[in-house]
Amino acid sequence: MFVSIWSMIVAALTEIRRIKAERDNGLIDMPSAIIPLSIFLLLPQYVLFGIADVLTMVTAEIECKSGQGDLLFYPNPRFFFQMLQGRNLKEESNGMSFYMKAITANP
Repeated sequence: MFVSIWSMIVAALTEIRRIKAERDNGLIDMPSAIIPLSIFLLLPQYVLFGIADVLTMVTAEIECKSGQGDLLFYPNPRFFFQMLQGRNLKEESNGMSFYMKAITANP
């Protein structure tokens, strides 16, 4: 979950930098304009997104195979995986809402 939070923070900082570059170059409200930023600026956020997804899926497999979920989910392990996938989506949506709040708070 911490990796998801950090990836959203990095994404928010990247977006703030993109908006600043638009303002500095006078490209606001010009959707076809090319913003003078490197594509490699996006690399850290996508690496963190990937790490967060891998950790979530690995955690789901470990928890199911180690017997931690046997008491409640042994009769239906598919439900257990669906619950963990739902948790993953919830974490990503919480991060996205933080991201949107961080962007709209920047004047």
